Amino acid sequence: MRELIRREKNALRRDRWRAVLLAMDGHDAPTIACMLGRARRSVQDWAYAYRDGGLDAVQPKPRPGRPTKLPRQREAELIARLDAGPARGDGRLHVAW
Repeated sequence: MRELIRREKNALRRDRWRAVLLAMDGHDAPTIACMLGRARRSVQDWAYAYRDGGLDAVQPKPRPGRPTKLPRQREAELIARLDAGPARGDGRLHVAW
């Protein structure tokens, strides 16, 4: 697990796995929370999730993110306009401020 933590680039996932490892080493939730800069309740939830479901249960759930402003139906139109290049034929990019 230590090697897995060392290679992980996602900070939230890495902290969840660190919390589990520290709990397995005998540290209590308030101490782990202080060490990781996370909430005590989160640390407890992660430790319980690991106990009940293993490493997969500790994974963060996907976040949907902000919806796009451009409707999906117009994506092809935008891509075509971008591929066509600048509107004028002089090769310069013209920006209207």
